[in-house]
Amino acid sequence: MRETTRDDALTLPEWIAFVGLRNGALLPCASGTYEWMSKDHAEQRKAAQLCRSCPVMDACRNYALAAGETIGVWGATTPADRRRYRRQQQAA
Repeated sequence: MRETTRDDALTLPEWIAFVGLRNGALLPCASGTYEWMSKDHAEQRKAAQLCRSCPVMDACRNYALAAGETIGVWGATTPADRRRYRRQQQAA
């Protein structure tokens, strides 16, 4: 993964609007199902697997890392994945 920085100018509602309008692409997270914000690890893994086919997966993951998202599945990463990535970055 590449280094990211937080962009306070981009708010969560703006990100959601960007993703929702992304070239009319059908995005897995736009399905309205609950696994994207579930605290259940099995549901999170299911959502992360669905993310892998998303055309904005990399941008979504980079946003979540830069914004410090601690809840939900973003860019095929779970909260535990992002915590692990942040620990690895701090150790490097």
